[in-house]
Amino acid sequence: MSSDPTADPIAGRLVATATSLDLAHDATITPELLRAATLDAGPVHSASALLSQSLRLPTLAVATAETAAARASGPRVALDLELGAVLGEGGMGRVLAAQQCALRREVAVKLLRAGEETPARVDALLGEALTMGRLEHPNIVPVYALGQTESRAPLLVMRRISGVTWRALMQDPAHAFFGERARDRDRLGAHLEVLARLCDAVDYAHSCGVIHRDIKPDNVMLGEFGEVYLVDWGIALDAAVETGAPDVLVGTPAYMAPEMTRGDSRRVDARTDVYLLGACLYELLSGEPPHSGATLLDVLRAAQRTSPLTLPPSVPDELAAIVQRATAPAPEERFASARALRRALTRFQEHRSSLEISAAARERLERLRALASAVTPSAQREQGDELQACCNECLFGFRLALREWPGNADARGGLRACLEVMLRVELTRRDLEAARRLLAQLDGPREALREQVEVLADAIARERADVEEMQAMRRDLDLGRDARARARVFAFACACGLAVTAAIWIARARGGDVTLSHAMMIALAGALVVAYAGVIWWWRRRVLSTLINRRLVLLMGFVLFALVLSRAVGLLLDTPAPTMLAGDLLQSGCLVIASALVVHRALLLPGVAFILGAYAVALWPRWHFELFNTAIVVASCATVLALQSLTAGAPATDGEP
Repeated sequence: MSSDPTADPIAGRLVATATSLDLAHDATITPELLRAATLDAGPVHSASALLSQSLRLPTLAVATAETAAARASGPRVALDLELGAVLGEGGMGRVLAAQQCALRREVAVKLLRAGEETPARVDALLGEALTMGRLEHPNIVPVYALGQTESRAPLLVMRRISGVTWRALMQDPAHAFFGERARDRDRLGAHLEVLARLCDAVDYAHSCGVIHRDIKPDNVMLGEFGEVYLVDWGIALDAAVETGAPDVLVGTPAYMAPEMTRGDSRRVDARTDVYLLGACLYELLSGEPPHSGATLLDVLRAAQRTSPLTLPPSVPDELAAIVQRATAPAPEERFASARALRRALTRFQEHRSSLEISAAARERLERLRALASAVTPSAQREQGDELQACCNECLFGFRLALREWPGNADARGGLRACLEVMLRVELTRRDLEAARRLLAQLDGPREALREQVEVLADAIARERADVEEMQAMRRDLDLGRDARARARVFAFACACGLAVTAAIWIARARGGDVTLSHAMMIALAGALVVAYAGVIWWWRRRVLSTLINRRLVLLMGFVLFALVLSRAVGLLLDTPAPTMLAGDLLQSGCLVIASALVVHRALLLPGVAFILGAYAVALWPRWHFELFNTAIVVASCATVLALQSLTAGAPATDGEP
């Protein structure tokens, strides 16, 4: 098929004389118009040529303003019609208001203009009358009578419609029609209802073998009580009434289907009217007919090509898809029938509330994105309330839209987008549980988000482990924990030292000779180690519960064990007792002072007590054993007092075993 409509001889000659025709792009091209422009539209079909000869039309008594005076002076004749004002004019004649006298009702009468009663025009009017006469449908204007005047001029009597054209409503959103009949001022819904009724009328006409070929907003009338009529069937293809040439360029250029631009009626079928219905829907949504151009040739070329139509972004996707399918260039890609188009419109109407809800939720989603982009872990408290409220509104809107229509892809995508936005917010907030809950609600692919959640989970787990490790370390180094149990151990050491010292002093006071051998000193030190180990075992759950306590207990035990080892060496070397005891105190003091540098500086005090005791033994060797035990007692008491001062403000964390 050529992309240039002028390749068709009829179309080419029409364009050549378009200036003389003064033809508007939204005006209907008829065979009679072509003939009037001296364009050969082909011979009149034989069956059509016989209409005016084969039909026996009744003669109707018609009175006009011009004949009223003559009839008044002549004999009284019963009138059938009294003609009134002109309601409209077209290429095939004019329509007048009239009074049907017998029934006393207002009607509309279509007849040819005076002097234009050519056989072709007469046949065209009769063909239209026969077509409309057999199409009995609520959305097709009823035909009341077909007859002729006394001068044998044919006329068609139809129902008179008091209303406006569909185009008038499209061009005037504030029209009174909407105020009375558009529920909740739903103008789109009112227009789609008009289109649905047109689909009913066209589908019925197709069932009768009639193709309208000129569906456009100008040919749709809306009555003052909500009636919808498809009018002007002058160029319709009717299998039962053959009018006009079989191959002729007819229709309205601004709305033509591609196959109509070829002027070949064999290419025209029900899907051609589907295209015209889609063209009306396109104009409703965009404000312009589907084909436009500077000249008639440009318009015909646009109709021939019929590239996919572009609709405003505000048009819902489902409705835009209906337009695209109805106006597809290839007839086989369109809706198979007007009924199928109507079903699609009905489905959209059922889905409209869902789409409107999701559209409102989309607006809140944009606000949610703006709020989420500013979220930081430190700002979450200030923004949390508004962010959560906006999120709840979005989720509620999208879920309500899906409840209204589970197939709403926009709502499903919006719901996922909302959940993804909030999931990223929770990742920023480092709220792992909230992120996992949102992830569980997501449908479809979510591996990338799952990886982000797992990365956060790993980071939080590492941080938690670090915190627990730090808490355990703090707990282990807390001198306030189990301080009472620890004090009992050192009190026991003090008690042992005091007991031995008291025994020696008492013996000396009574004049006894207190001389201890190396073996006895080793035995006493060993007994002290054993007793110390027993006390530690008895209070192990308290004394050994923390690292600092274990270190102190180990330090004390090592000091005692070092005494045993030192005395054993002294025994082997036969070292004098004062020298051995002074060495014991000196090494113990150095050991405790060294431990103070590692464990806690509070241990410096008992270390100094040990060293002073060593010097005292060296200065007064006669009292070596008394001074040794006194140093042990003083060092133990100093340890208890030092640790007690460190834990005076700490909470009580110990108890009885």
